[in-house]
Amino acid sequence: VLFSSMGAPTSLGAALATLAVCGWAFVGFDASASVAEETTGAGANVPRAILAATVVVGIAVVLVAVAVILATGDLQAVISGSEMDPVTATVVASLGDWSRMPFLAVVAITFFACCISMQAYLGRVIFSLARDGVLPFSRKLASVSEGRKVPLVAMTTMTLIASACLLLGFNEGAVGTMISFGTAGLYITFLLVVAAALYARLSGKWRPEGSLRLGALGTPVNVAALVWLLFETINIAWPRVELAPPNAPVWQVWAAIWVFAVVAALAVIYIGAWRRKNLGAE
Repeated sequence: VLFSSMGAPTSLGAALATLAVCGWAFVGFDASASVAEETTGAGANVPRAILAATVVVGIAVVLVAVAVILATGDLQAVISGSEMDPVTATVVASLGDWSRMPFLAVVAITFFACCISMQAYLGRVIFSLARDGVLPFSRKLASVSEGRKVPLVAMTTMTLIASACLLLGFNEGAVGTMISFGTAGLYITFLLVVAAALYARLSGKWRPEGSLRLGALGTPVNVAALVWLLFETINIAWPRVELAPPNAPVWQVWAAIWVFAVVAALAVIYIGAWRRKNLGAE
């Protein structure tokens, strides 16, 4: 079964599409990097944690995928698209109807873990930007609690904003758009960091100083990472009617692209105004 196409397309385009979808699952390693400033020996420990997390997540993704494929009773229904939720259907068919709610509970716990990871990640992003003075109310957002030594104000602000946005989840028509937008946002974050690192490498303005170094392979790996992230970002943000609700308007199909365009435009305007203000003060 694992080595049969089961009637599905076997072209290069199909292989790339499969690779692109699989790429969505290989995330989570960023949680290791988001707490680098709070980690002892971060130069050595954070790279190891990122590599270890990627390997563990990769093994888990492959294991689950193989298990679900082998346990699925009607693969043709999955390939044709008539079975829209093959994982839940396979679990229930294999273990019995009693397993439906426990399985959904596991899924809910997984989503909750993702929310905690994103809370730590985005809260520290806001903190770092506020520490550089590029956000409104930067002084308050850059504060660190005395007892826990974490940026509670930044994390609380991010949580409130994200919770307000999650209210869109009550609209079934917005769920697919939210998933695409959220995943694309994650990859765009990676893309910006990798692009900045490559620019710094090629311009000679920055050299990696951590204990993990690739030597001559550093630039090729950086280029490969940039190409991969460009591919995944375009793939995820690409307007697809299939991910939108039936008869969705054009603006909703293109939501990920126009929202990021608006955010990028506002960011450029704000940064430009901030730089003019600071340069004028100097």
